[in-house]
Amino acid sequence: MAKKQTCKAFSLAELSIVLIIIGILVAGVSTGSKVITQAKLKSAKVLTNSARILEIEGDNMEPSVVLWFDATDTSYIVKDSNDNVSQWKSRVGDNLVNSLLQPTADNQPQYQRVGMGIYPSIYFDGNDSLTAVAPILSNFTDADDSWAVVIVFSQAVSLQYYLFDLKGIRMKTRADGVVDFQDALGEHRVYNYRLDSPNYMLINIDNSAGSGASVVTSQYVNLEGPSSTTGDINDGTHSNMLIGAGIGNDLVGYISEVIVFNDTLSVDDIAIVRNYLQSKYRIN
Repeated sequence: MAKKQTCKAFSLAELSIVLIIIGILVAGVSTGSKVITQAKLKSAKVLTNSARILEIEGDNMEPSVVLWFDATDTSYIVKDSNDNVSQWKSRVGDNLVNSLLQPTADNQPQYQRVGMGIYPSIYFDGNDSLTAVAPILSNFTDADDSWAVVIVFSQAVSLQYYLFDLKGIRMKTRADGVVDFQDALGEHRVYNYRLDSPNYMLINIDNSAGSGASVVTSQYVNLEGPSSTTGDINDGTHSNMLIGAGIGNDLVGYISEVIVFNDTLSVDDIAIVRNYLQSKYRIN
């Protein structure tokens, strides 16, 4: 007659050892994840600090960058325990004054450690926005001002979303997969954008003719360009700058970086910006 098989239960000591081993493995995975995240942020900082963006000069032979918002450097982001962002500080200038703000908790975007590509980003859920108010816009209040803006963004679906609004000139994506800008003359197609991938848009606004008129001299999306749109553009007298919003259809997606210049960019200047963004966000 076969012997009856018996199952021996784990002792408390054995269970304790198993739990300790599981704890060590979990801690190792968590530590490894933190190490990877820190390595990504360090890489982003190196690329940003070595960028030649601050070498771009305006007419007065001084750096023309007046605002530079970078989500890969958390020292410029004020957020709560749930990573909701109330303030995004500029890397240049007085970052206590040059900030994007959102005091209303329900409208605060969220900092996400794994957002666009391999880097952190600010996520907007369609109800969020960040706003800059005077005196941050002192460089953009005169009719004869010329300026340029670069924005790095990503979204998952092809819908119309507003990315940026400054003085009535708005960058937005469209449902047909095109990114464009909108002004008093209407909409101006730039280029197609890619879903679930980092994209960037750059436009030059030339107000050198004065009298509130603007001529858009070039626009670039990703590595394509230039394209030109000529004609007078009424840039308005808006006192605010909006990020992630415009006039409805607020962004559902990510923004990682916004750079604003107080002058138009030359072909060489644009090459500096393109090389920096290509290296950092692997836009190709």
